[in-house]
Amino acid sequence: MSIIKENNKFIYTKSDYTDILANKDFHMPGWIWAHSTIFRAFELIENKLNSWNPKSVGEISTVVKAIRNVFEFLHQHHHHEDELVFPILKDQSEDIKNLLVKLDEQHVEWDRLQGEVNDIINSLLSIKSVQDQIEDVDRIIRELCLKFSETRHCVVSHFLDEEQTLLPIVVTIPKNKQNDIANHIQTQSRKDRLFKFSVCLINDAAQHDKAVENSFNSEVPWLIRKLVVGLWKKSEYNWFLKALEV
Repeated sequence: MSIIKENNKFIYTKSDYTDILANKDFHMPGWIWAHSTIFRAFELIENKLNSWNPKSVGEISTVVKAIRNVFEFLHQHHHHEDELVFPILKDQSEDIKNLLVKLDEQHVEWDRLQGEVNDIINSLLSIKSVQDQIEDVDRIIRELCLKFSETRHCVVSHFLDEEQTLLPIVVTIPKNKQNDIANHIQTQSRKDRLFKFSVCLINDAAQHDKAVENSFNSEVPWLIRKLVVGLWKKSEYNWFLKALEV
């Protein structure tokens, strides 16, 4: 990933995951899938917010739901890192412990920004009539755009730091230990409230990233990708894409 600032705006470029996903010593592809997925989801949301003029409180409610679902997906990703990945990495060396201090601090920063975004969202949800309160709606959306932009920068910066510092270390961890972590995360993920939505979110992101798509297709059986996810998309996901259409 890269971040460039031009004319007071950040321009984000997603990582090319071809090499790491093809690395024979890397056995935690779900970690990369999550990064690619969150990168795309945050891009969709920011594009929506920057051009958004809601016409009804129902539309506001649906877009807020989309944002909160992505936030919950990211929260679960961080939870899995904090509980399952980082503790094992800390055992590798003292140098890694120092690196993880910074990453832990970034998780705390994300929690703070998420709370601030949610406060703004709650103000938006308090709107009773878009037509009668249009000035309030416009003001709140401007605040939301600014805070979400700050949040996206925090998240992408965190991913960039993780990928540059941790991935070279992860590939030195024995295959069986990496597989244990990955299997435990999969077990926990299946219990998540938004499991079906999350699988659809990953599947969608994979269609916009060739390296992730190849990895996803090799790890997930055809029956699940084409039939099960196809059914889930109708009930759990298509509304999300429609809500974030620009």
